[in-house]
Amino acid sequence: MLRKTNTILSILLLTILLAGISGCYIDTNESDREPPAIPRGVQTITGDEQVVIEWYPNGEFDLAGYKVWRGRDDVNFNDLLADVSESTTHYIDTDVRNGETYYYAVSAYDAEGNESELSPENAWDTPRPEGRNITLDDYLLFPEEAGSISHSHTKEVSLGTHWRRISISGLIRKLALPTSIQTMKPLCKI
Repeated sequence: MLRKTNTILSILLLTILLAGISGCYIDTNESDREPPAIPRGVQTITGDEQVVIEWYPNGEFDLAGYKVWRGRDDVNFNDLLADVSESTTHYIDTDVRNGETYYYAVSAYDAEGNESELSPENAWDTPRPEGRNITLDDYLLFPEEAGSISHSHTKEVSLGTHWRRISISGLIRKLALPTSIQTMKPLCKI
């Protein structure tokens, strides 16, 4: 009985082994056609005559690098800015002019040259100059001057019986004084 069981098991094992070998065909001429995942988390950081573009890293084992693209709108990314390695997740665009808006996208590519689609985030930025001894006005308080840079060191606005002043230096600071006439001095300089 034991001998008969061993023979049956041997035949069954041989059958499974032969079926497995004949059913496993690997075509070594087949190349990788699958692109890497689309890069995500693309964001920009404004600078003086520069824009920093950052994104989350991809995790593919065959990832070879990223391409950073720039455009003048959020549809046409015609300028290839850089081709960076797979370990790089940022790029600094220094070929920009302050006051002009630029749009950015990132694609990933693998060792076989397969390239992903462009990142879907709406990443855009307008570089601006650094400022010293300037005041940026709040739109709600100074709508006629909002967005402009004022070198004046005093500004008055009447909100009923209160005078209010806003200056920006990293954080917004507010001051409200209950008085009828008050010359306001900047809370801080940039």
